[in-house]
Amino acid sequence: MWKVSLSTFIILIIGSVNTLERCSSIGLFPSDDSDKFVLCSDRNGTLIRSELQCSNRTTYSGIAATCEIKDTPKIQIYNLLSSGVKRSNNEVTIKCITPGTMCTSCNELSVCGGDINPDGSETIKVLYKEKCPQDEHCAIGRGCTSDEQYPCSLGPFQCDDAGSFPDPYNCKIYHFCNPQHLDDPITVKCTSGSFSSQTMACGYSMDSDECRMRPVPLCQKLLQVGQITNNPNMYYICVKSRLQPNALTPSLHSCPPQHVFNVDTLSCITED
Repeated sequence: MWKVSLSTFIILIIGSVNTLERCSSIGLFPSDDSDKFVLCSDRNGTLIRSELQCSNRTTYSGIAATCEIKDTPKIQIYNLLSSGVKRSNNEVTIKCITPGTMCTSCNELSVCGGDINPDGSETIKVLYKEKCPQDEHCAIGRGCTSDEQYPCSLGPFQCDDAGSFPDPYNCKIYHFCNPQHLDDPITVKCTSGSFSSQTMACGYSMDSDECRMRPVPLCQKLLQVGQITNNPNMYYICVKSRLQPNALTPSLHSCPPQHVFNVDTLSCITED
């Protein structure tokens, strides 16, 4: 397992302004193509190099580690490591979707169980919960811990790209990220049904994949990368959250139109 602190991670990115041909450490780096950036991530102890793309209206700045509006270098659009500004309420609370022990917030460990309904379906609910001690946080597979090697997986949503994106934790919520105001996302809750990241609309069954498996897989390690649930055009990169101490948050992005994110090559490819 490759280990890196946030301060080291920032130095790696800001200090490397030349094109990276081969990965020697995890991080984000410039590419030969100004519209792209290089992701170096760990896969079972091996460093994997892949190129990913900024949104259509932005270009990558290796010095600032940001994607910025083209021809307007002083306007920062999003920072791939530490985007967003502190808001009044940053705590994320999630519901149980399967029986077992789980973190229902960064400060709370819960035991979840199921009740069988008359129609044979199962309702999952919290049977018991407890707050973590003040100097600890809740981490997947660890419970309450003070070990920063095992961060919380529930960092608040932050706009890191322009467009509409599902909330990572709640299938009834989505966010609109204005390219000129990414520090102030517009959050919308569906008045009925769930939000579909595939059609970008509300009104879908609460038994959809996004509701049963969560809209975005939970982050368990730094620079974890993958497709979001039910829309292969979108992908996430797990980064450290500025809004929640000792927490990871999924940085959400879209491939170009008619492209899908390939989890094997960690790149956007043309649809078959």
